[in-house]
Amino acid sequence: MCFRETPQGFESIKPINIIIGMNNSGKSRLLDMLHFAVNQGEFEGKKLEGRDAEILLSFPLIESELKSVFSSSHSTGSFSGGFGSDWEVGRRFIGKLITISIKNASERKFVGIDSVDLKSNEFREKLAKAVRNPFEGKIIRKISAERDINSSSDMSVSTIVQSDGSGATTNLNIFINNANFDRELVDTNLLTDLNTIVSPDTYFEGITVRSSDNNIWEIFLKENGKGWIPLSRSGSGLKTIILVLINVLLIPKKECKSHDNYIFLFEELENNLHPAIQRRLLSYIKKIALEMNATFFITTHSNVVIDLFSKDANAQIYHITQDAIVKNATTYIETSGILDDLDIRASDLLQSNGLIWVEGPSDRIYMNKFIELWSGGSITEGLNYQCIFYGGRIRAHLTSDVDDGQQKKLFEILLTNRHAIMLMDSDKETGDDGIDATKERIKAEFEKNKKLCWTTDGRTIENYIPQNAIESLYNMKMSKQLGKYDDYRVYLEESLPNDSEKFYKRKVLFAEKIRPHLQKENLEKIYDINDKMNEVIAEIKNWNKI
Repeated sequence: MCFRETPQGFESIKPINIIIGMNNSGKSRLLDMLHFAVNQGEFEGKKLEGRDAEILLSFPLIESELKSVFSSSHSTGSFSGGFGSDWEVGRRFIGKLITISIKNASERKFVGIDSVDLKSNEFREKLAKAVRNPFEGKIIRKISAERDINSSSDMSVSTIVQSDGSGATTNLNIFINNANFDRELVDTNLLTDLNTIVSPDTYFEGITVRSSDNNIWEIFLKENGKGWIPLSRSGSGLKTIILVLINVLLIPKKECKSHDNYIFLFEELENNLHPAIQRRLLSYIKKIALEMNATFFITTHSNVVIDLFSKDANAQIYHITQDAIVKNATTYIETSGILDDLDIRASDLLQSNGLIWVEGPSDRIYMNKFIELWSGGSITEGLNYQCIFYGGRIRAHLTSDVDDGQQKKLFEILLTNRHAIMLMDSDKETGDDGIDATKERIKAEFEKNKKLCWTTDGRTIENYIPQNAIESLYNMKMSKQLGKYDDYRVYLEESLPNDSEKFYKRKVLFAEKIRPHLQKENLEKIYDINDKMNEVIAEIKNWNKI
């Protein structure tokens, strides 16, 4: 419905598959795709924007499928090419990925085999019909984003739990009050797992289903110290947890199926759940996935999910962009892009929205003043960004390359905050000098991760200070503007012999004194400061969505 001609979907399937994207980006459509893969019949006759639904499936060929197509007792002339029987050719395809197209239960088309040019149309058609659909026989269990658990008058054993939660009360009651089902699954298993997820905030001593005078049944929970409470008086977050437990614990037992037969499609489980409970619920789902060999697809807007599964070998995160492109988020940049897309800010996690790494406190004074001037005072430290010191020698222990396993001994800047700017003095004494190896490495890492690294055009940040600011501070005429690669101490020494010898011991005091005399109209003419500050302001505004 939202996807166009370029195929979009999953490169592979893991026990936990997370789908993240903005509203109306196509998350639910990806779940529909999985539903279609299992049962094309439910989509018969339906048009998606005027087109028939179609999926592409890629999976490794197995020997039994190939043998049903390539005979070991027959040779198809030019196809076998003198290799003997057809099987002598077909056996070479074992383990190769075949891709087929499926539009309905009876229509399959051959698309290709990985690294193989199968020119025979006859064998292409036979293969497409002979290979299995890996999704055939699977059972879809879905929980929709819009869901509830309501009371019910229908107590039929045949009642199905719908994706919106309808039928959940009935199915819980079946296990409690029907002699053909094991009540222990509710009294022990479900209750224990429920308490594992909600504790230590809450503890439930019992769960049951009761009927009113008009034969309406409702779920009741016995909370420690509060007695029996109807579920209708509880929050929707608790209902979500119970709905998950009914789907993963009770339904497979009711249908006498093992968990590996199921594909669970859960939408936005985080709704009305505290982050700590989200983590416990998702950890529980992971436990079921690994111990029971179940498969989960979960759509979400929650940064908790990203934090929990971004580095899990049994999970993967897929990001649907606004232009309906599906990407497997495997790198730092891709994961960071998800957070930006969802407008999840570092301040949402009680962190600064971004960090500016500076060598020391005097650099912080200058940077704050520059930001004040270039933003017109609209951007302030502590609200929109925070400066953090690294010190000259400490710089060698920093890295912004979070994807490189070789850097594990170094402090990973971008894990402190994914929004970062680095300011470094070039320390050049002439125009022919280069920056040292550590600065080159950090600069390259920042550029690789699409972050701003500002190496001063002149020797140090003080080389940006205009001549008229010094003259204003000391109420005197300077003989010249500081040169691009001049030593600032020597420059002051020539004109201010009584003040200059202590410059490096008083850098912070000097920065505080000169700060009120810095003006944008004088600064912006010096070297590259105007271009760099425009980049800095643009970065900070992007961090803060302003």
